[in-house]
Amino acid sequence: FLLVFGSLSDVMTTSWVDAAKLAAETARTGRPRQVYEPGWWAQVLSTKPVPSAASLKKLCKKPCRIGMPDEWRGLAWLHLSGGGELQQQQPRLYDVTCKYAFGAPFAELPLNTLREAPAANFGSTFDAPTRTLLTEAGLLRLRCVLGCVGVEFTQAEYCPWLPLVAAHCLHWMDDRDTFYTLCALLHDPSPLIQTRLQSWLLLASFHTLSHSLCPRALRLLCERQGAPYPPPYAPGHPLEGAVTDWIPNHLAFWPLTRVLDLLLVEGAKIWYRANLALLQDWHTLMISTGGALATRTTTSSSAGSEDAGSAAAAAAIAAAATAATAAARPEASLSSSLSSPGTNSSPFLTRRARALTSTDVLAQVLQHQEEQRQQQGAQHQEQQQQQQ
Repeated sequence: FLLVFGSLSDVMTTSWVDAAKLAAETARTGRPRQVYEPGWWAQVLSTKPVPSAASLKKLCKKPCRIGMPDEWRGLAWLHLSGGGELQQQQPRLYDVTCKYAFGAPFAELPLNTLREAPAANFGSTFDAPTRTLLTEAGLLRLRCVLGCVGVEFTQAEYCPWLPLVAAHCLHWMDDRDTFYTLCALLHDPSPLIQTRLQSWLLLASFHTLSHSLCPRALRLLCERQGAPYPPPYAPGHPLEGAVTDWIPNHLAFWPLTRVLDLLLVEGAKIWYRANLALLQDWHTLMISTGGALATRTTTSSSAGSEDAGSAAAAAAIAAAATAATAAARPEASLSSSLSSPGTNSSPFLTRRARALTSTDVLAQVLQHQEEQRQQQGAQHQEQQQQQQ
């Protein structure tokens, strides 16, 4: 029973995770409780040797869609990324890199050295101090790991998803395993964006999927942003936040954990599915509220509540789950996938996965962007006045 349902103390066993923040976040958004046979995960991850990353992804595809146990998540992420194999091949890589970057291995580093060291953000907008559940010690470990990765991969100057993945890994593993996980993810083929060209290609692909699967949602978003429809590929594109901002800075902890579970198994297409779910669910909220930026909390799937909010979330997740298959099959349409959700065997339709998205996420994003524009305008006016 405890393996399936567990308690908060079973989830985070590391001392650098803030238990109070975790409890508050879990109370606010709920926690997914459905997992796929913890005994199966124990058997697969305890075998010697552990299957390769490619074989493990094939084995874990269905179990991961149902749910990954918290107690096995750290080890699963390490081996799904290929970090376990890298750690066996180069066991001293982390210590050598840390010594080169900061002057000593992590265990011997003074805290002041890490505090004063420049933070490597890889061009990310991810706000680690406020978005993670890490204590100050955890944030220092995060800074150390990102600094070591920056030294090891000097060509990866732009990787906006990397700090997000690193911060989340530290909830389930130590800094050494986190380092090897990130290094393995950065090897080709990588599910992470590593160049600005790739970010524009992702934006173009997401624009195409949104235009095909959620045209009404995209049109409404363009109207809200004051952009033409369809919007041109240029800075200020209405979907620009989907590449670097929506998921890292506005998705709750447990839904974000589920997104990363699936990302490591199925690749970058999970980002398309999750962002499509956010876009479609925001459109549903705007229509149901008559365009008002209403705030609605996501109910926990374990409570068994079947209210309108859960139905809207399930519909949005169903649309996102069919995004990849619809792109491969032109005859598939969003309306047909939503009209018969009971016949869709997608894992996103499971009751306990309905909390993948929060219905007010995109509304918060748009409000945040508007506040940033106002602040930038005020700063620009002050600079002009000072110059005059």
